[in-house]
Amino acid sequence: MPLTRFLLLAGLMFFSAIAVFMGAAVAINALSTGAISYSFGAGSEIVTRTATLAADPGSFWQRLAIFGLLPIALGGGGIWWGRRVLRS
Repeated sequence: MPLTRFLLLAGLMFFSAIAVFMGAAVAINALSTGAISYSFGAGSEIVTRTATLAADPGSFWQRLAIFGLLPIALGGGGIWWGRRVLRS
């Protein structure tokens, strides 16, 4: 059981680190270019939306918080919690 616990917590910390990295990449890119683009859908029905700071600042900051800052915060919390449980 201790090995299973270690592997689950190590996996949590690994994927949390990926979330922090991806959130930081999105946030840095969005702040440097002033736009966030995202796509959804499948096949021929793919929709691409772009939120720019100049045209729609409210939507830009909302998307930055969801796609950039939230993964940083949740990933950091996952790393902190996993390390805390592993050390106990």
